Amino acid sequence: WSGTGNLQIWNIAIEALFVNMMIPDGELALGDSVYITLILLNSVILILTIVFTCRDRSYCLFLIGGFVLRLFFLFWSEYCSDIFLLPNSGADEMTYYYNAMSNLVKDKEFTGYAMLFSWQARIFGLSKIYGKFVNVLLSISAIMILRKTLTLLDIRNNLRTRVLAIACFIPNYAILSALLLRESIIVFLIAVSSYFLICWWKNGKLRDLLLSLLASVGAAWLHSGMITYTLGIICIAISVQKASGGFRFDLLRPRTILRSAIAFCIVLFLLMNLNFGIT
Repeated sequence: WSGTGNLQIWNIAIEALFVNMMIPDGELALGDSVYITLILLNSVILILTIVFTCRDRSYCLFLIGGFVLRLFFLFWSEYCSDIFLLPNSGADEMTYYYNAMSNLVKDKEFTGYAMLFSWQARIFGLSKIYGKFVNVLLSISAIMILRKTLTLLDIRNNLRTRVLAIACFIPNYAILSALLLRESIIVFLIAVSSYFLICWWKNGKLRDLLLSLLASVGAAWLHSGMITYTLGIICIAISVQKASGGFRFDLLRPRTILRSAIAFCIVLFLLMNLNFGIT
């Protein structure tokens, strides 16, 4: 995952520099043809990287198939929606798009995914199709991280293959990954959080626990429902006691109950007083 991820970061950085140089003064974006060219170029590089670096043939085929399926949904939602409107596409996408435009043009302060998309638009231009492609890349990255997490858990190879196949081809997730919605980045952050949580559980390093919490808070900022995941991590961290050879739960100690109650109150306060996932 590291090699493929690093290559994609460099690709995105080069494309950002190119687009920034090309956007005329006073314009918000370039034409779709430019972004389509960048998407296709990036896609070819990503597929070739997967082919030449992945040793697991089944995983390689699943990942490429899932990526191509998401590209199909991306272009369908952008250019063929008059034939058939994909589930979850339409109104919510346009709301995020226009809120991001308001952030750019009118200096509004829409938060959540609209804010992230407006930050992206300052780099790549306000392009719906490229915003969707970034979501596709986040979705594929989440699947790569899922594979690393399953490897950490020592799950049998045949079961791991089935889980990855479901993640790559389950229709609802594939469609949501190709739309201008917040779900892709939320799933990506939860995948990152889960990976570091498992790392912490296995090695006990505080850094991994903090990274897991940070990623889960980012997901909660985008969608208030994810605060329950953050609360779960906090409860796990409070409830376990280091034992020889690993961790063990100790839920009935008064100190554990008190810490859990305090953590719950803090999370509830944040949920009620901060602007989590409103737009």
